[in-house]
Amino acid sequence: MSETGTSETQQITHTLHGYVTDITNVASSAQNRLVAIEHDEVMIASGLIYSVNANNARIVTSQSLTAGYENLQVRFDNGTTLPITFVGSDEVSDVAVYDCQPTFELKAIAKGDSTIVKEGEYVIGMSARNVLN
Repeated sequence: MSETGTSETQQITHTLHGYVTDITNVASSAQNRLVAIEHDEVMIASGLIYSVNANNARIVTSQSLTAGYENLQVRFDNGTTLPITFVGSDEVSDVAVYDCQPTFELKAIAKGDSTIVKEGEYVIGMSARNVLN
């Protein structure tokens, strides 16, 4: 309230763009761990690098988008495309798992602790479409 007793309107001059938050930090750190799942050089799904060991990278993606396809490939943020091998899937949770053998260094996505998530908390959905274009 102003001295005259009327409400003053404040103009917002900033938006969230340019501000760093927990969400922007998570999105930024995950970008190079997102991949495109392709069939005949067309992206059919996004995925993520779930785990990496000396000779293998495990990719997790959507079962409903990749089911029925053969000869799938994964495209990484560096532009490299590699064939992937189907490991398994779960239709109920809509998860499909694939393996590939990269010849370059990869890092897996950081995993949180789902046992501490409470109802009503934020969930972040990300797609490789924006990362890989």
